[in-house]
Amino acid sequence: DIVFRASCARRLAECPSQLAVLVNSDVPGIQSKGFNDVEAVTVATSGNATGVRRIGKRRGVGEDAIAGEFGGLVKVGAGARATIDGAISRLFDSSEATVPWWMDPPTGCSVCDLLQMAVDGGAAVRAVVVSGGWHEVNTPHDLMRVRNDVAV
Repeated sequence: DIVFRASCARRLAECPSQLAVLVNSDVPGIQSKGFNDVEAVTVATSGNATGVRRIGKRRGVGEDAIAGEFGGLVKVGAGARATIDGAISRLFDSSEATVPWWMDPPTGCSVCDLLQMAVDGGAAVRAVVVSGGWHEVNTPHDLMRVRNDVAV
């Protein structure tokens, strides 16, 4: 239900980090869904790198504290595969310690929940911040807007 410009995927692919997410600084979901339903992203900047601190809905942050909205695109390089595999195993392996309260039950978890668990475990998740570059498509009118903006 989301169509991206090729430049968004290219910027994410070219990011030097092994684990990165696309973040839209325009936060388009606020207009259609409201802030509480936006997969908000907060970041910390160190040098040229912008690391994710919080990602997902209702993470206890205010609208003025976010860098943008999670775009649904994630880059997982070979160097980050073990981190993601470990987080997935922790979610579904009954012999592991319990998952955080906000992820119970694990079957209802989102990609943002998985990424937040990785961040909480010390993984470096880089935010690739863009302005615009995607459209949510829920109606024929939305599709017409996409066709006028993106080569499909």
